Amino acid sequence: MFYPKIISLLLVFSFIIGNLCAQTSVKPEKLYDNLAYREAINFYESKDELNLEDMTKIANGYRLNHDTENAALWYEQVVAQSDDPIHHLHFAQALQSNGSYEMAKKYFLLYNQMIGNHSSDQRGTQLAAAIDRMNDWKNETDVVLKEEKTINSPNLDFSPTYYKDGIVFVSSRKLLSDQKDKWTGDHFMNLYYATQNDEGELEEVASFSKIINSKYHEGPVAFNKSYNKIFFTRNDHVKGKIRANKKGVMKLGIFTAMNNGDQWTTPKPLNFNTKEHEECHPTLSADGTHLYFASDRPGGEGGMDIYVAKFKGGKWGEPRNLGPNINTPGNDAFPNIHDDGTLYFASDGWGGLGGLDIFQSNKDEENQWKKAENMGQPYNSRKDDFGFVMNILGTEGYFNSSRDGGSGKDDIYSFNRNIESVDQVEKILKSGNKENGNITIYNFINNKFSADNPKEVKDAIKSVQANVAVSKSKKSIIINAPDKVVEPPLPLPIEPIIPQPILNEPKIASTGQNTIIPITESEKIEANSKAPYETFEAKKEIKVGEVFVLKNVYYEYNEHIPLVEGYKELDRVVKFLKEKPEVSIELSSHTDARGRTRYNTYLSRKRAESAKAYLLKKGISSERIKAKGYGETMLINKCADGVKCDESKHQLNRRTEIKILKL
Repeated sequence: MFYPKIISLLLVFSFIIGNLCAQTSVKPEKLYDNLAYREAINFYESKDELNLEDMTKIANGYRLNHDTENAALWYEQVVAQSDDPIHHLHFAQALQSNGSYEMAKKYFLLYNQMIGNHSSDQRGTQLAAAIDRMNDWKNETDVVLKEEKTINSPNLDFSPTYYKDGIVFVSSRKLLSDQKDKWTGDHFMNLYYATQNDEGELEEVASFSKIINSKYHEGPVAFNKSYNKIFFTRNDHVKGKIRANKKGVMKLGIFTAMNNGDQWTTPKPLNFNTKEHEECHPTLSADGTHLYFASDRPGGEGGMDIYVAKFKGGKWGEPRNLGPNINTPGNDAFPNIHDDGTLYFASDGWGGLGGLDIFQSNKDEENQWKKAENMGQPYNSRKDDFGFVMNILGTEGYFNSSRDGGSGKDDIYSFNRNIESVDQVEKILKSGNKENGNITIYNFINNKFSADNPKEVKDAIKSVQANVAVSKSKKSIIINAPDKVVEPPLPLPIEPIIPQPILNEPKIASTGQNTIIPITESEKIEANSKAPYETFEAKKEIKVGEVFVLKNVYYEYNEHIPLVEGYKELDRVVKFLKEKPEVSIELSSHTDARGRTRYNTYLSRKRAESAKAYLLKKGISSERIKAKGYGETMLINKCADGVKCDESKHQLNRRTEIKILKL
């Protein structure tokens, strides 16, 4: 069986037992049969005369190394002599990736004609129809793409995953040795970690872990919300002992490990891995109880399919295929399940702009997956696009592409979207479906729903039949879905709510204007910040450089979405900026001293960006707002590292301020 084009991207760069040296005595057939495609191509192309079988193997070799230009050249020779339908399909796919849409459509239809209209495989018709619909797919014009040149290499760089204050990704750049995979002629895959600087730029690429990385392939990863448990793709070996299939090939499996504070434990394979088939590309649901992954195990729709396993009774249950609304006779892989329940994945079976395209799907009222939708441009191109991840607000993220103009074979791109982040939070709230056990959603904010009115919230999500409870502090909403979660693999990733002490009520000035003093006088004396403790509206005149603390724009520990009360104050900022269109401000956020300094800087920037996103939603121009995170560098009391303070004093440091930049 020849693996489809997607397999070379799926990390099925099989390790062959024994060493196949590139010597003239080695026959190209032997290299090809042992999946050493790159070396086999060199041998075949050096022959004086080629037959149909030789040309087919050259074409397949280029296809399996996602070299679509050379693949199309050789498949053109093959289809002129062969009546095998699969070669016509592969030729059409290569043509489409090269931008030859009309010719690709012709061969897609020819493929369907050759296999018969009554076949269950209707890819030809579907892929041809998709070419006609390309102009109908959405094109998000307000999305800004950027190739992450600081971390991309001339090799393969793909499948980014959020991790602490940066990302973990896969790369074939040289790490442990000069040994190369004979499938691709490239180095083996390993995991790398790139941190974000204070401006949000990726930098400082380093090996992720000596324990997780090995001399074989490591692939796409997933973490729980606490970042102390990892699921990742790996060639099937434990402590150096390989497990090969009947053909002597190490298949892919999903492994897991725990972080004990200093390092990762020895990886262990999951119980549902198979010896003869691939299990790869894990992604974990927000509550940690459902693991989605890709596999070519029997019983699917064809090629690679996406499955889900549920943690129950202390172990992962039997994986379940997601069905024909997600999977196709082609290849469906690289799943990512977002916190709001949306599934993003890559497919070459649904039809798109070319190669792998990124698709999305949600569940309906009956908890069934809706038919996959193409994400359109700019996420998709005529080349391979996959590995889509996005932050919880849906405002930014990363994906991979082999599109023209990049630094290497596959490159990591970042994107920023101008969307209404509050609507995204509402979407997360409404996603309390049967698969989500206990979901705690902090700081639900919406114009028409309020944490003070649980009835309205109940009405908003009655379609999922969830029980809603509002915390005593009215700072969060807890949704208990009907299906109780039993024995989750780890404590729920979102920590239970700790009621925060109520801050002092604001004092009202005799003038009738609000002078907000959210801390006591003794705390004010204790403060080492020069920021005044009044809101901007308490002054008739303002000057460039003045700084004002916003009332009640505070945050739960380790969270970057303001507490509910904070949005009322942000509405006052909106009113102020609309009344004074000549004013530009710096919106700064600060953390308490707990946690790592670098992480606190990152967290405060996210907090400032979250507040800015709310102002943008309300119609304030982005040019008038500069979001800045200062981390723990500007504490307003003595609660520094090593100083014992109660929670109320720590919370005072988790504040947002406004500085007048321009009049």
